[in-house]
Order: sequence, then C-alpha cells, then structure tokens
Amino acid sequence: VCITSSPEGMGVTSALFEAFTKLAPALCVGRNVGDKVQNADVRHTFNLIVVLTKDALTCASLLEEIKIALESEGNILVVHDLRSCPDIDEELNKCDDKVLHASLKRAARFTYMAEVVPSVLMGLLAPGNMKTDDNKSPRTKTALSSVGGKSFRLEYKNRFSLGVPEDGSGQVYNTKFNEKKKDLPGDIDSAIKALFELYDPEKKGIIGWPQFAEVDRIVTECLGGQYNEMISRRAYSMMNYPGLTLEANISFTTFHNYHLFVAKQMGAMDGDRDASMHYKYVVDKVKNTKKAKRYNKMFDLFIAHDRTKASKQFAASVKKSISAHTPNVRCMLAHDKVPGKETMTSTQVAASSHNLLILLMEDCFKVKENCEDILAAAAQGAEILVMSNLECTVMLEQEKVKAPPDVQAVLSRISVVEYWKDCDSSCCCKLLDLLQFPVDANSKRPQPNREVVFRKRENPAVMFLFQRCEEDTEAAVALQALANLVSPMSKCGELTRSEFLRDGGLDILHERFNQYLSAPPVAEVCCRAVANLAQSTECSQRMAELGTIKTLLDAIQSHSDVATLQGDACRAIVNLAQDKDAKKVVNELGGFQAMLQSQKRFEFEPTFWEMRWGMKQMEEGETVMVNYHGKGQWCSAKITRVNRGNGAYDVSYAHGGMDRKVPAHLVRPKDKADMMEEFVAVWQWKPNGKLTEDEITLKSDGMLSLKSQGLGAAGTWNVSEPKGGGRNIVKLALSGETSSIEME
Repeated sequence: VCITSSPEGMGVTSALFEAFTKLAPALCVGRNVGDKVQNADVRHTFNLIVVLTKDALTCASLLEEIKIALESEGNILVVHDLRSCPDIDEELNKCDDKVLHASLKRAARFTYMAEVVPSVLMGLLAPGNMKTDDNKSPRTKTALSSVGGKSFRLEYKNRFSLGVPEDGSGQVYNTKFNEKKKDLPGDIDSAIKALFELYDPEKKGIIGWPQFAEVDRIVTECLGGQYNEMISRRAYSMMNYPGLTLEANISFTTFHNYHLFVAKQMGAMDGDRDASMHYKYVVDKVKNTKKAKRYNKMFDLFIAHDRTKASKQFAASVKKSISAHTPNVRCMLAHDKVPGKETMTSTQVAASSHNLLILLMEDCFKVKENCEDILAAAAQGAEILVMSNLECTVMLEQEKVKAPPDVQAVLSRISVVEYWKDCDSSCCCKLLDLLQFPVDANSKRPQPNREVVFRKRENPAVMFLFQRCEEDTEAAVALQALANLVSPMSKCGELTRSEFLRDGGLDILHERFNQYLSAPPVAEVCCRAVANLAQSTECSQRMAELGTIKTLLDAIQSHSDVATLQGDACRAIVNLAQDKDAKKVVNELGGFQAMLQSQKRFEFEPTFWEMRWGMKQMEEGETVMVNYHGKGQWCSAKITRVNRGNGAYDVSYAHGGMDRKVPAHLVRPKDKADMMEEFVAVWQWKPNGKLTEDEITLKSDGMLSLKSQGLGAAGTWNVSEPKGGGRNIVKLALSGETSSIEME
C-alpha cells in the first residue's frame, strides 16, 4: 500500500500511516512524507491511497503518481478529508484530465475524520476493497506490452465501450457500414473474429441470446464492470437492426458491424492503439476466464423454495436485490427455466450450481420438489444456506424436523442469513460473503456493486427492530428471524452474534423485551432469541449489564402456564450462566430456583422439553462435536449420559478424557465435514502415462486443492462409512478430470 497526497494532506497521510503500522502490521506500507514514495515504488504497489484535501487535484506531482499507478493497473482508493473539502464532487471537478477524473470518480471512497481513523482503516481493509495479488496471464501481459505497458487511458476506454449501449439512443443505426472508405486495422479485425468464436464455440456462424448473455457477463466482469441484463439485452437488440426480439439470431456480419462501431467510437480510425489493446485484452481474458473452475457449473446461486405464490414473490424480490447489489452473481430461481435449455429440470439446475439458498417458509421442507433440489445440490458439493425474512418467517428448528431424514442430515450445519427489502444491500453483501466459489488463477470471487461498499454496511436485524416492530405481531416475526440467525445449527451464528452486539442490537432487544413482556407470543420468541444469543459470553455479559436477565425472570413469572416460553427461558438461563458475571446476576435474582420450579412443573410436557433442549436433544451413545471448554476448538466425542434435569451431557472425547455436565449449546451433531479438519498427503500417480508427484489438501468444507494448481479449489471430497465398520473410504473428485481417486 502507498499513501499519497498533496502537501496540504501530509497530516492525514501521517495519521493513516501510523494506523496501518499499529493495526495492520502485516502490510508493507509507504507514504510520500518521511519515507518518500518515488515513482518506481508507486509503479510496483498494488494499492494507491489518494488523500483528497482542498485543491489536491491541482497538484502536478500527485496527478503524476495517480497516472503511474493506473498505468501499472494499481487499485485506487480515495480517502476524503471531510473538514478540508466538504464537497467531494466539487474537488473532483477541479481535475482537468477527463480520464483521471473518470478513474477517481469510480474509485472507492472513504470519509476521513481525525476522531475515527481506526474506522477508516477497517473500511479500507474490508474484503473486496484492497487488491492483494496480480493475476494477469502471460498472454494478457503480451497484449498490454505495446508502447511500454498498458496506457492508463485503456481502463477508461474499456468502461467507455461498456457504456456505449447504455444510452439507448441507437447511434449504431445511423452508421452506414457498407461504405468501406477506411477498413479497420487488421489486428482489431482478427480480434473481433476471435471474440465471435468465443460466443459461437460450435462454429455455426450465428449466436442466440442465451450464448450472447453467457459470454457478455464474462466480458463485463473482465472489464471490471457490473453486469446488467437490461443493458446486455439492449446491446443485443442494437446488433439486431432494426431492433428485433431476443428470439432472433445474430450473424457474424451483424456482430462485426456492431464492434466496428464500438472500435470507431474508441478512436481506432484515428490511429489510437488503445482500441487494439482493448480487443486483445478482452479476447485473452474471456478465453482464460471460461476455463475457470467457477464456470464449470452453470450458476453461482440457486434459490430453492416451495413453489407457493408467497414464496415466488419472495424469491423474485431476492433475485431483484441480488441483481441490483451483487450483479455479477449468476442467480437462478427454482420456478424459472434456463434460456436455451428449457428441458432442464429444477433438480438438474440445482446440481449445476455452486450454492443453494433455501427460502424459509412454513412447511417448505414438506414439498417434494424442494427437497429434491436440496439433495441434488448437496450431492454435488454445493454450499447450503437458509434465508429468513424479517417480515415473514417461521422457526427454523421446527421446520427442520418436518423434513425427510436425508434432508435433515443436510440441514444439520448451514449458514442462515436475513432479508429485508428496505435494507437489501447489506443482506446481499452478507450473503455474498458466505457463498462458496472455487477460486483459481483465471477467476475471482464476484464483488458487490461499488455503490454498496462506499458506505458502512448496516445491520438489517438491528435496523428492523429499531425502526419497525410497533405491533406485537410484527415484533414476534422479527424476533423469530433473529433467533434463526443465531440458532445453534447456524454455521455463521457466531459472526451474527458478534455483529449484533457490535451494532447495539442487544440494547434494542432489551427495550423490545420490556415493551412486549405482557404479550406471550412476543415474550416467547424474546426468550428464544436471548437463549441463542447467550451462546456468546460477550453477549451474556452485555445482557447482564442491561438488565435483560431480570426481564427474563419476569417473563417466567408472568407466563407460568406457557410451556414453550418456559422451556426457552430455562435454556436461556443455562446459557447465560456460562459467563461468571451473568451467572452471579442469575444467582442473585433467584434464576436457578425459578428454572428448577419450571422444570418440575412441566416434567411431563413434551413441548417444554423440546424448547428446553433447543429442538436438538441427542441420545446416549451418539457421536457428536463438542466445543472444548467453550474455547472454540471443536472435538469429536461420544455422549455417555444425558442429564435431563439440567439439559447437559456427559461426554467422552475421541482423543481421551471426558467431561461432565457439558452445556447443550456447546454440543452439536457431527457432520461429515467434521470427520476431517485438514488432511495433507503426497502421492505418486500416472495421469498421462508419466509418473507424477503432487500434494493434496482436504479442507473441512468439502473442497480440496492441489499444490500444482495453487490455493484454489481443484475438486471435492466426501466420506463413505462402511456399514460393517472398518476404515472410512475417502472419495476424491477432481474438477475437469474423468477419473476419481479412492483413499483409505
């Protein structure tokens, strides 16, 4: 990272440099004051942080450094000093160079104030903002090597070429292509032909809308743009003069004429070599990207639902939000048909997706088609996630027990995310962070829309509880959604709990709990949310400070006849007591006596014990995973005794030793991925008749990597357990290979 500024911004530069040194010591950071950053250093940095102060863009040396960074394909980040120049657009307009102006306007912006320097740093280091590697292929480097390297104008013109169809004015219709006064340079003409062949791999001489949309998405990502299907449709229509429907096909002549127009707009006829570099760059990047492991499957995300009218509306709303905020994620709905492949069933499409998102609705796991989609995706190694709507949801654990046994096994450890249409950008960004993508040298994870990452991400659950929930029914649904997000069966529950605590959610929850204490349905889900949040000792401490424990005991006394509420409240007391400060408060307020009285009162009530055990009671002899002493290290163990009185387990560990009275929230069912944390082996084989040695690493998420192919995922693995006992067989499936490997 290099930090640069005009002379007036030296103070901000020094403050940022000191913050990087203290909080991010692993980064190599330079600045243009003290250890002066020379042009050679700027040329070799991945990221250039430009401190924008008043009249900074009139400084010739600062503009020169920005140009050099752009020529080297560096990542530009703008830190805007709010006190020095309140109006950032006014400062950007002071830049006379229109290319630099366009580049700075597109760069990610971060507001700076001396009081919040650590927050500025956290924003700069957020995923997707910093560039940390350089993955240009040798052919791309060759394509960009003319005239001493890539011109900083090329990125601007790449964006310009993407923007040609956006205006919809149809200037292409007014251009007479049959007048060959001046032909395109030969290298551009050859590149256009090569580009058409990428759209037309079967060499039919024509391409349809499905083929065009598939490659146009890749072209947009390669040029650093955000895919927009409407703009892609407009470009396709512009090629089809005079604006035919999407059912019409495009010939090579029509395709060539359109790109002839684009090249002319870029200045190809005026001797500008940027157009030639642009097309060479695009052809090379698309060729390599199409080979990427991410594109071995048709879609990045498959949205599964129960096919009811309400779920279809929910699915359409989610897809619309994804298209707006994370447009480069290839998304497909369960009830839609794949363009050009209408005969494919939803099960086949689900199996051809890297991730499957289940929309949580009542009885959604009773629908046969929905369960088939889930099983098909899981069988192919897809990441399974569940989305809970803050405005309309049900209890996740209750819905899970309605599913068939094989689906319940898939749902044992899943990520749970929230959705609220008024805060959909944050929901989509969190979903994107949790999605699984095979990353290799030819592709990267999709990035959210730049407009989304410009500002701090809001917490939808906190915002909904604060801004809405004025009616008890609305509050009950929102609090149930919160309980789902931090459920013991959620893989991302710990992350959600820490974010909820950080953003002040516990304060708002305490307020809502007191507000609706007299309403049994709301008080019940409040107790459930508190029980799930209390799995974190930090949350337990904060709730003890706020007085949530007293409110919880008031709920037990006020609704002594509601079995489910009593069960959730007793579980909450046990979880809270894992923190010594909260345990002291529980003891002082008589919480343990209230819990024992409640357990005695509902001793023979099944619904009480279902809630008391959090809908996940396990039996003696069952193999489980235990959070060892609550320190975050999950170990394999077997249950030796179920303590039905206090909801705890006695366990014996696979590595030796045993524990008594382990709290229920530290115990979970064992998943297949838990059978191996990480395994590394070196073996010799003959893939092409030649003896080869390689190193394989199996990860706990079911993915594997090969040393010869870098850190990206090279395939998947799974374990089959022999029915009669004996050694487990590990089956490896390598991406792009016809053979598989079995290991004992």
